[in-house]
Amino acid sequence: MLKMQFSDMLFLLLILLLLLPLIISMLTSRQRKQVELPKKTFTIIECIKGDYKETREFRLGDFVGKVVGTCKNCGSDLVISLIYTEVQKIPGARSRTSQHSKSHICSSTLITYLHHYEFII
Repeated sequence: MLKMQFSDMLFLLLILLLLLPLIISMLTSRQRKQVELPKKTFTIIECIKGDYKETREFRLGDFVGKVVGTCKNCGSDLVISLIYTEVQKIPGARSRTSQHSKSHICSSTLITYLHHYEFII
């Protein structure tokens, strides 16, 4: 049989007491894997006279104020007026409460209008 002295047992107990908080911390601090929702970025193109408006997917090189063509209706310049990103819904996922969604839509709309008018002014 293996005989341990009192000092050896005390040393092992001390190491165990020092490692125990570390082990508990590692076991309890597992973070949940965050699901990244798919996103799509869109570009809104408008005629400078307001006769025409088009939404399309974002293309590399798009920026607000960029002239991308001429209006089909009046021949004026078509300019990128807004670039935004939408989070796509996951099929089967529960939606949030309607009030939260409404407040999110209102704040998004406000930001959209601010960006739009900032460009015009």
